[in-house]
Amino acid sequence: MNIILTGSIGAGKSTVVRAAMNRLGWREPAGYFTRWGDPGRTLFIETWNGRATPVARPAAAAPDALSPPLVFDRARFTREAMAALTPGSGNPVVVDELGVLELGADDLARRLAAVFQGPAGVLAVIQQRAFERWMAILDPRTLTHVFTVDSSTRNDLPARIAALFQA
Repeated sequence: MNIILTGSIGAGKSTVVRAAMNRLGWREPAGYFTRWGDPGRTLFIETWNGRATPVARPAAAAPDALSPPLVFDRARFTREAMAALTPGSGNPVVVDELGVLELGADDLARRLAAVFQGPAGVLAVIQQRAFERWMAILDPRTLTHVFTVDSSTRNDLPARIAALFQA
């Protein structure tokens, strides 16, 4: 069972993933999510068991700069994401989210495609802006369901997803 969620920014994709995980009792699946820390100034990749690694930080900025650019450590991000994608026996894989950053790492994109072909169930969020590019990488035959999260689907999707994985 491989389920993809997509939708616009702020649609509730991550909320749906966490609600589905809660319904399924998935506490520490393989996979990862990204989050902002330090009031939005550092990007972390974090495994579901709580190991967080910073992968982007503000660059040194001119004294008058309000928002310095971020420096992204692609090698660190790729290394951490690849390590997080090794499912244990029978454990599912949850990735929140696949976007443009992951597309820039060929090894990671190949690893993700292999995870979708493997025996573990996968629940993944794909950014709407990166959806078509990911569909060119992932074998469509490996995707059981693709759901769009929006205000009309957000509340019912966790139960639907849980039912599909439990069937």
